[in-house]
Amino acid sequence: MDFRMELMMSQRWTDTRLVFPDDFFENTERFVLPIEFIDLIWHPDPFFANAKSTDVGQLTQRLINIYIYKNQTVIYSINLFATIACAMQFQYYPYDFQLCPTVIESFSYDETLVKYSWSPVAPFTIDPKLRLLQFVVTYPLRTEECTIHRDNQARNFSQLVAYFRFDRLLGNHLIQTFSPCCLVVSLTWFSFWLELDAVSARVSLLVTAMLTLVTQFSGLKLDFPPVAYAKAVDLWMAMCLCFVFAALGEFVVVKVIYSLTEDVKATVAKAEENRIIGNEQEVLSTTSNTLPMTSRFSAQAGDRILIRSNHEPSLNEMDTMDDGTKEFDKNQAYISVYKQQDKRSSPKKIAHRISELEIPDLTYHFSNKLGFPLVWTDSKTLKKHVLWRDIDYLSRWLFPVTFCLCLFIYWTFLFIHSRLNSPDHKPVSYCS
Repeated sequence: MDFRMELMMSQRWTDTRLVFPDDFFENTERFVLPIEFIDLIWHPDPFFANAKSTDVGQLTQRLINIYIYKNQTVIYSINLFATIACAMQFQYYPYDFQLCPTVIESFSYDETLVKYSWSPVAPFTIDPKLRLLQFVVTYPLRTEECTIHRDNQARNFSQLVAYFRFDRLLGNHLIQTFSPCCLVVSLTWFSFWLELDAVSARVSLLVTAMLTLVTQFSGLKLDFPPVAYAKAVDLWMAMCLCFVFAALGEFVVVKVIYSLTEDVKATVAKAEENRIIGNEQEVLSTTSNTLPMTSRFSAQAGDRILIRSNHEPSLNEMDTMDDGTKEFDKNQAYISVYKQQDKRSSPKKIAHRISELEIPDLTYHFSNKLGFPLVWTDSKTLKKHVLWRDIDYLSRWLFPVTFCLCLFIYWTFLFIHSRLNSPDHKPVSYCS
């Protein structure tokens, strides 16, 4: 990890050994030393101690300029291109800043011969037109002067340190990372409003959202080198993946509970059907012994249940005589009763009667002691509750509220923690 910069480095020192005739300073306080004489005078030998590479700028010749003043002061300026190594920290990426020290050190002359110090006035100036795509350089820069000991030479050398602070711009990541992730997570909430029988629609929506986040996360890794710790953006992507996975898990749970509910309802309906048929068969066995033989033969021939017997005739069960009186025909009464009961006890009628029954409270038992309710009635409101419907309804509001709460905690924690660990609160020194 590094950054590359172009700089004009100027050094000032006084050399009492320099003696020039007065005509060199005719009508001026200084003169420019010609390029061919640059190597003939003494000058310090600084180097960038943490540079990966350093090049001297040149066009037709090396871009070096030396001013010599009457008072034997020398100003040595050189144009350089330096690639500086920087141990960047990405714990708070992309809400991070990078503090990169630039170390200038004497190569050959120890502290007794050369002592470096920063200029008391504006040691650094940055081009105000400089614009970086992802960072803002904090100005003014912090500087230090220190001494370093070299064990192989048993001497101390003068050293200058300048700290470049780069604050990352969030605009690109808000557009390319955070906003799309929020939209993908929000898209999964539509699955809670779909009917449970739309299995393909809900599964396709959730799985597509999951794959979209994984693809976006893989693309993010290409923007920075691999590190051995979790970054803030990793926590963000993990949070989004957890919400999408939770939505998928909610659908699986609701589907399983729905299947359990239908199985228990089918069991209850089957028991109710058996109870109805059993009651009618019991009535048949009780009444068949009291009916005339013709009626018993009619019931057996129809293979249905006869439940009416020994009753007072109704008007429609009597024949009208010529004088207007009613005469009761027992065989006709038995036959009509039998036909009505046969029509009412058909399989369709039994199924219709079962479907019109109110669904009772249902409980699924894992064992004799452990179970949970599938359908229950609120004792206060007397409202019927179905577990899988309530879970879907609760998820419609629980997921958005929880996600917004996580967003608030994430950004608040990230802001506070990054500010507390900034150099303004915990100054970092390269010299220590």
